[in-house]
Amino acid sequence: MGILSEVARRIRQNMDVMTRSVTGITAAVNGVTDSSDKNIHDTKKLSEKIDAFEL
Repeated sequence: MGILSEVARRIRQNMDVMTRSVTGITAAVNGVTDSSDKNIHDTKKLSEKIDAFEL
């Protein structure tokens, strides 16, 4: 019984580590996406300002 509970504990521990890794990767991807969205938004605003200036 002791060996099985140790194996189960290690599996849970490894799953926790994997969950944290996936969470970190997801946060990084979301950060890149947010940054990209902001750049697109800023580019659109700049384009609108240029258009208004040309008028």
